[in-house]
Formats: sequence, structure tokens, C-alpha cells
Amino acid sequence: MADIIIRMDDIQINNVQDMIKVINKHEVGDAVEIEIFRGQETKVLKTVLEKAPTPQLPPMPPEQPVLFDAGLP
Repeated sequence: MADIIIRMDDIQINNVQDMIKVINKHEVGDAVEIEIFRGQETKVLKTVLEKAPTPQLPPMPPEQPVLFDAGLP
């Protein structure tokens, strides 16, 4: 069962862009009230915003030299 965010800071959330707008009004460490729809009921949660983790990308393979055939003798 998934939670659906329906309000943040008393602002209705209809899509991801709405949620981003609310989050962008805050700073890391701010407390935010979130209302969710879970199952057949709504719940109000309080949370503290944290910095999003930096994605860890796999290392790039070493570049291989590219050989061009210019058609010259």
C-alpha cells in the first residue's frame, strides 16, 4: 500500500511540481507538515527536510582511442 501526499504546509499537492514548489520555499532542517492518504484514511505527519543524497554513479571505463580511416594511402 502506497502513501499519497495530498497536502504540504496547508497547500494542496496535485503533482510533483506542487511538491517541489513547497519544498523550495524551505531550507534543510525546516520542519514540514505533510498530510497523506493511506488506505482509507488520511494522516498528518511532521518531518524535517534533509539534503538529498548525491547519486553515486559507477566509474566510467577508460576511454579507448578512436581510429579513423581517412582513406589516405
